[in-house]
Amino acid sequence: MPFQFFSYTLGYLARQFSWRELNVVYLENDNKGFSFAHRTRLLEFLPYDYLQTGDFIAVPTVSSDSAPDVLVANLTDQRAWDLVVQKRVSLLLLPPDQLRLFMIEAYYRNLTYGEFVFIAYGTEGIPSRDNIFWNSDNEETDQVALKAFRALLIIKDGSELWAGAPNLSRTILAEYSKRYNWTMNIKDLAIVNTIRTIEWVEVFVETFLRLESRLPNLTVQQFVKDALNRTYDLPSRKFYLNEIEIMIVPVPILRLSPSGEFETILTFSVPTHTFQFPLASLDWFGNDTLPRDFPVCGINGEKCLSQEIKELLRILVPVMCFVLTIAVAIVIFVIRRRTLNEDLAYLLLQKDQLSLNEDPSHSHGSDVDAFLSQHNGLMGLTGKYGERNVFAKTLQLERTRNRLPQGKESALLQEALLMSRTRHANLVNFYGIILGTTTCQVIYERPVNGNILALTSRSSVFADVELRLALVVNIVAGLHFIHKSQLSYHGNFCSEVCLVNDRFTVLIAQAGVRQLEDLCAGTSVHSNKDFRSDYQAADVLGFGKVLAGLLASDASAAVRPDRVEKLNNVTISSPHHMRDRCLNLDPQWRPTSHDLSMWTKDRKLFGRNIVDLLLDRLQTFANELEADVNAKTADLLEERRKLDELLLEMLPSLIITKLRNNEPIDAELFDSATVLFSDIPVFPRIVEQCGPLDVLQFLAQMHSAFDKVVRSFDVYKVETINDSYVVVSGLPVRNGEGHAAEICRLALKLRLSGNGVQVPGWGGCSPALRLGLNSGPVAAGVVGSRMPRYCLFGDTMNTASRMESHGQANKIHVSPSSRHLAELHGQSQSPKDFEFISRGRIAIKGKGLIETFWLQSTTAHV
Repeated sequence: MPFQFFSYTLGYLARQFSWRELNVVYLENDNKGFSFAHRTRLLEFLPYDYLQTGDFIAVPTVSSDSAPDVLVANLTDQRAWDLVVQKRVSLLLLPPDQLRLFMIEAYYRNLTYGEFVFIAYGTEGIPSRDNIFWNSDNEETDQVALKAFRALLIIKDGSELWAGAPNLSRTILAEYSKRYNWTMNIKDLAIVNTIRTIEWVEVFVETFLRLESRLPNLTVQQFVKDALNRTYDLPSRKFYLNEIEIMIVPVPILRLSPSGEFETILTFSVPTHTFQFPLASLDWFGNDTLPRDFPVCGINGEKCLSQEIKELLRILVPVMCFVLTIAVAIVIFVIRRRTLNEDLAYLLLQKDQLSLNEDPSHSHGSDVDAFLSQHNGLMGLTGKYGERNVFAKTLQLERTRNRLPQGKESALLQEALLMSRTRHANLVNFYGIILGTTTCQVIYERPVNGNILALTSRSSVFADVELRLALVVNIVAGLHFIHKSQLSYHGNFCSEVCLVNDRFTVLIAQAGVRQLEDLCAGTSVHSNKDFRSDYQAADVLGFGKVLAGLLASDASAAVRPDRVEKLNNVTISSPHHMRDRCLNLDPQWRPTSHDLSMWTKDRKLFGRNIVDLLLDRLQTFANELEADVNAKTADLLEERRKLDELLLEMLPSLIITKLRNNEPIDAELFDSATVLFSDIPVFPRIVEQCGPLDVLQFLAQMHSAFDKVVRSFDVYKVETINDSYVVVSGLPVRNGEGHAAEICRLALKLRLSGNGVQVPGWGGCSPALRLGLNSGPVAAGVVGSRMPRYCLFGDTMNTASRMESHGQANKIHVSPSSRHLAELHGQSQSPKDFEFISRGRIAIKGKGLIETFWLQSTTAHV
């Protein structure tokens, strides 16, 4: 087996167990022997990408007593051992006898108990091939060597480990001795070469059978190439045949067992670079893995605490934790005491900052203030504390303040502190108390909208029962919170304590006032469970009266008076049914505040307030209004579209745009444009022989057919008068010199379209059109303001009219100027779709004798 596979195995063994560095131990001054050869090959084949060699440790040597030329290790030199212990992994490149001595010395130095790993190569005479090389017939040193070699791993050459080969060798030697009384050294028996020859034959046969169908087409080189780079599992052994025809077998890693026999603990596959674990557990001195190259605490434990410090910390940590706990408890107690004193001091209000309205006439004149003043017996007086609107409820002390029993004033302050800490979105804010000589005044928030029943009775907004039920949700939430808090009950619950703020949220007032009143009067605050239940039942009775007041208005007609309702297939009490349950004379049959809370959730009332409901309705109205606006806008756009179509029949789009933008519309002179006039020569006879309605129907059909044709051309329809139809091209949007050709093509289409319209009462006859064309300068502008028209003026118009009047039926009469422009523009087009035929010179009024032309189409259907 090549030496490089040992180095590969060592490199991947280091990767398997996360080793980055190792020591290399060799004999000093051994420049030609065992250590030198192995050290040189190690540096040549070791995979440096992962494993790095650390220190090369040269063990000092001395000459042997028996053989002066032989060097032996001086293992008593401390310098080498100081380097060995710097890393936990060491590669021993020592001869077999020196290796045994090294391991025994390592045992005496306590390095063979699992913290260190020593590695050796089982090659070139290292006695790892015998299972007794650690045994030297010295009972004392053998026992030490047995223990020391437990910390040694041997990377074995597995190339000669054939299955059954050792047994076969022993059998042959026994037969030799029995038959011939001849003893032979097992190494002299050539059984290995025989088995290797058989393996090559088996490789050849297996390759031959695999390639049997392809043999006629294969060369020898191809046959050999196909046999390489494959794994063969033969009866003798399993190996990988690489590209250079070397049989690579798995590399075994051996370790001495407690019984003194070497056993394979790891197997390395060179081609796949993987390890297999033949044994159930690695069991390295009680651990399931090999040690790290550097311990977590460092080689000398410098990264971890010493045992003495650990023992000291084991004692000090509990003591420090206990002291710290006591200190934290004291700090918390002091902070809470100081906070409590600050809260108590904050709750003791100054009387000089309180201004009360002793008389109802002192109110600001609002209905709310008048109502509150009439009920000052329950709610107290109204007034201001600083800038805040407040109620001031006066409670009488059982004695004067200086004669109160010991602890009574502190109890009053503790109760006030409890009231201040009982905060909820549906409770009024409690500001504090003012202790007088014989009285205790309770100061709390005064919402702006006053009592709930007063608000719902005077405001038409709350005629909707859904809005009133939204207020009920606030009351239930506040009452349920009071019953769950340390206050446990309200004690004075009625409609007067249900106040509404500026956001139309119901806030419950006087939470805790009843308990404070009992303290001031000297009555012990009842805290037993039965007493709290009675007070809570009384609170529910008060809620029933509030609910009855809300449902007793005209809005009650909107609520179904059924005992129960079906919501989402779940039976739920109606508001009337819940009111009756709350007003039950037997407290045991009244619902609890928890029942009321669940009732509001089941009815989908929970989480809604007046503002949300009003915003929802405003949003609904806005959505409906937006839909109406969109519909009206769509109608407006449709009407505008119709208006635009009507305007386009009267004026050009450019003129319409200027009119909408309030831009001035000035008359404009166009240097070149082509005008078309058409009429029906027999129209006077049609008027004579047909009725007025038939004439109108005929003209409507005729002009509608013309309008459909005109839409496909770059022209503008000027006007229609009776049977006359006037069209122009080149204005109001200029189109260069192509207007004459455009009008010529239009004239051909109009003549064809006119032939398709039949005269009513003439037996299916169609009239023949007479068309005239002329080109030249034209003046155009808007005439009139009530019914504005886009009119054309100039000699070009007159000449075009003369062309039409001097023409003939079913012919297109063209002036010389139009012919010139049309032919000039038509030269760039091929093939031509029209042509001109000279009519000769004719007399035209105002022009004299001029040559005119007939326009004809070059296509058969026009």
